[in-house]
Amino acid sequence: MCLICRKDKLNKDFICLCCEKNIKSKEGSSYIKIEEEVLKYYSTSYYSHEIRDLLMRFKYKKDFNVGRFFAYSILEVIDKQHIEFDYICYVPASKSGIKARGYDQSKILASIIREYNNKTILHCINRNNNTREQKTLSSEERWENLKEAFYFDNRFKDKIKDKKVILIDDVVTTGATVYYCYKQLKNNGAKEINILTVAKSKL
Repeated sequence: MCLICRKDKLNKDFICLCCEKNIKSKEGSSYIKIEEEVLKYYSTSYYSHEIRDLLMRFKYKKDFNVGRFFAYSILEVIDKQHIEFDYICYVPASKSGIKARGYDQSKILASIIREYNNKTILHCINRNNNTREQKTLSSEERWENLKEAFYFDNRFKDKIKDKKVILIDDVVTTGATVYYCYKQLKNNGAKEINILTVAKSKL
């Protein structure tokens, strides 16, 4: 059944043609400018009412069919943009978030993506648990809140050196989360980092 309207019976797709029209695909790359650095990233779609509802089901109601739909959408971007990579990385959820939900949604996305290219997932970015929930904060507060939120696991330093990696996350809003994770990967030797998210949003 269609993941959105749950009415139309489908042969292979996740969403019926009628509901698909309500999802605005995001073509090409987007950019985050912070200080003197410009960060490029790709999103599969723009944040919308439909995408929000699907994300809520994936993150809080254990609807892993939605997660598979999101992962397939990311795989399509990887194919379309001819992105080559050696390892898969992901933005880790907070420990409190994982405790509440029972799983890390970005890790789930990375695991599904791995099924189709047999690349290794590097669990190399860790997250401090002393940050506030991002959705309650302003743009400026989000950047300050995450400044010291992520740190690199040095056990993976030799593996990531001079390698191409993809960094997976669900939604990019201000870009603070992916930026600070990107910096951890770059500062520890990654040669090329392509950021891939389910949706692009705005405050």
